[in-house]
Amino acid sequence: MDSKPFAEPVAVTVRPPAPVKIVIAGGFGVGKTTAVSAISEIRPLTTEAAITSVAAGIDRTGHVPSKTRTTVALDFGCITIDEDVKLYLFGTPGQDRFGFMWRDLVVGALGALVIVDTRRLDDCYPAVDYFEKAGLPFVIGSTSSTARSRTSSTTSAGHWLSAKTSR
Repeated sequence: MDSKPFAEPVAVTVRPPAPVKIVIAGGFGVGKTTAVSAISEIRPLTTEAAITSVAAGIDRTGHVPSKTRTTVALDFGCITIDEDVKLYLFGTPGQDRFGFMWRDLVVGALGALVIVDTRRLDDCYPAVDYFEKAGLPFVIGSTSSTARSRTSSTTSAGHWLSAKTSR
């Protein structure tokens, strides 16, 4: 007769999901922070600061005059795709003066999303050129032509991705 009150525990191997890093890039004010916020399942980490009058002159804010804050380091969020994959989202700053940070942000990335404002196509070329030279695969996502619809368009993309991953 067995004197043990319980059966021996069976070792269950539960692995955490594989981390996959994606960089979200594009020109100034195209919706990178909005995209990270819309897609992320956690409250995103943002590093936004007020746009000063000096920065407004340097960063060509004319196409987004209502913008009062801007990313100065990175945005970070994540979304679990399934039990095997978790996407880590790293949003880049859009200003040329923060370009030096991209080298560090793309280390270990599987690919990138370049967000394009259809009113300012020329603003996406630096990101496209960077990823082509770095050999990093990328896809293009476009925003609508107005600030209001751009936000809802990016949010819709986040809802679509969430719906696809919750199956």
